[in-house]
Amino acid sequence: MIKSAHADAAIRGLADSGIRGVFAYGSSAVRGNDVADAAMRRAAEARRLQKQYFASNDQLLTLAIAAGDAASDIKLARELGLRITLHVTRAGTVAALNAEGLLGPDITYVHTVGIEATDDELKMIADHGGTISTSSATEMMSGHGFPSAQRWLRYGLRPSLSVDNETRVPSDLFLQMRALVISDHQLETERVRREGGRPNLIPVRDVLEFATIEGARATGLDAKTGTLSIGKRADIIVVDLDDITLIPTTDPIATFVLRAQPANISHVLVDGKVQKRAGKLVGIDEGRVRRLVKESHEYIMGLISSAGLDIRKG
Repeated sequence: MIKSAHADAAIRGLADSGIRGVFAYGSSAVRGNDVADAAMRRAAEARRLQKQYFASNDQLLTLAIAAGDAASDIKLARELGLRITLHVTRAGTVAALNAEGLLGPDITYVHTVGIEATDDELKMIADHGGTISTSSATEMMSGHGFPSAQRWLRYGLRPSLSVDNETRVPSDLFLQMRALVISDHQLETERVRREGGRPNLIPVRDVLEFATIEGARATGLDAKTGTLSIGKRADIIVVDLDDITLIPTTDPIATFVLRAQPANISHVLVDGKVQKRAGKLVGIDEGRVRRLVKESHEYIMGLISSAGLDIRKG
């Protein structure tokens, strides 16, 4: 379980970054034999965090629950009025929750690729109004299988995009967009070789929506952000299409999805406040960030070394 100090530090880090975001509190596994006691401690900590940091619904950061012990965490989230994110770690996870009557539109299911969810389970998710998220590059690196947007779309499920593991892949959505496009092209090419006909490829505009409005929907923020619309908050990134790495540009959306990199983002606004201007972060003490990262890295590597582990061996 995440210790209190870890949760507090994670929330402070998100707040210091100035982004609009969601902190999903939870644990990846229940340690020990007393599952009921662990659930009670997790619930008490979630209530503390909600009271201490998330008293208002009109702020940049939102609280959610990352369901580890799925059933009890889902019930807790609904008691607190919070959205839920759930990693689908194996086929049968969704079916088991469905049998308990726990599926709903407040759950985002992560990693519903390949072996992680059956077609029947995808239909269950869709029938209950759930959302899904794919960290396409990370999933393929981790051997989960090839993310298939065509498979999800057959059930009316439009994926959002995530990163999942910043220690293994770059923490930006440009990579995840392109990884999903590559997977889609590969799967459709193989299908056409078997069945004939023409490939049914995802339009790049849809991929852009997966990275924007679908992410807002999955986090319950679509009334505030995700599109440039009257009445929504000014959360905006500006990509410089005149950058020498992107010229010439025939289709701005195709260029954004297939060619752009984080370095091409010239401006970022969050809730109307400029966080990046002319390619430079605003109001960030880079020296402090570098020092904190170095200290954290040395601390973690020290723990690994003292445990007699060598991460270079995989």
